[in-house]
Amino acid sequence: MPTINDSVQFLKGVGPAFAKKFEKLGILTIRDLLLCYPRKYIDYTQPYTVVSAPYDVECCVRATVLQKEPARRVKGGRVMNRVLAADDSGILALSWFNAPYAADKLEVGETYYFEGRIGGTLTRREISHPLVRTEAQVAACPFVAVYPGTDGLPAARHASCAHAALAFADELTDPLPPELLTRYRMPTKAAAVRGIHAPQSSEELAAARRRLMDILCNYAGYKRCVPILVFDAYKVRGGTREVEQYHNLYVVYTREAETADMYIERATHELAKEHRTRVVSSDGAEQIIVMGHGALRVSARAFEEEVRAVEKEIREFLEE
Repeated sequence: MPTINDSVQFLKGVGPAFAKKFEKLGILTIRDLLLCYPRKYIDYTQPYTVVSAPYDVECCVRATVLQKEPARRVKGGRVMNRVLAADDSGILALSWFNAPYAADKLEVGETYYFEGRIGGTLTRREISHPLVRTEAQVAACPFVAVYPGTDGLPAARHASCAHAALAFADELTDPLPPELLTRYRMPTKAAAVRGIHAPQSSEELAAARRRLMDILCNYAGYKRCVPILVFDAYKVRGGTREVEQYHNLYVVYTREAETADMYIERATHELAKEHRTRVVSSDGAEQIIVMGHGALRVSARAFEEEVRAVEKEIREFLEE
């Protein structure tokens, strides 16, 4: 039985080949995988109607399947499967190329959640190769975490491996004593990590985020720096950018259709002109961009080691 400090290759579903892919993201151990948090979430609790879904934006639409059209061959020798779904506001055309199994598993008369980039016209929207979830799946897990991918490591495989690693969450060392957790009604580190990777409600996700914010507050106070924590609200319906101060750090919630990466790239372009700026990210493309802006890059694994070292020093100081 592997432990949390063992190589990620010993985790079920990984193996030596995918372990090399994870290494490109700075993930070497099962602990690293647990502490590599999602880039964003798909929120299925606020689906759009067909007509209200914003054009050329990735979003979630709830609709009922009306009919499945016969497969037909199109230019290039590809086979297209098309399904028509609708709600009270309009019709949604769903298409898959060379993936008949995706359309075959849908049942006429059943309601599903379809997630993808919206195209088509005002009254007849289209999504090509949508992600599909049933109402039962959404009820069981209303938030789906999206992880960074790399060559040969799809985001979906990263997600399945991260969920497998949750079995080791109880092995994480909690820097806070139980009495403080009880007094301030904070989740344990293990519970917070589970809430980040697989939140069952918006309240659980908020509690996990707050625990992360508290950890960064301790780090900022000890290191005398000013962290800016960016949460991705790219797919949050009607979301507007919000910036709030939480003790000694700033928390940014991006607006709808704005990714965290987009905000970070703009912010580093301005901040790095006058301040020493470090960006924590294991996304290779993002690291290259921020370096071009004059900021320093830090992998998630390296920063986690910094935070653990600070927590250790704080504990030793309090125990003296």
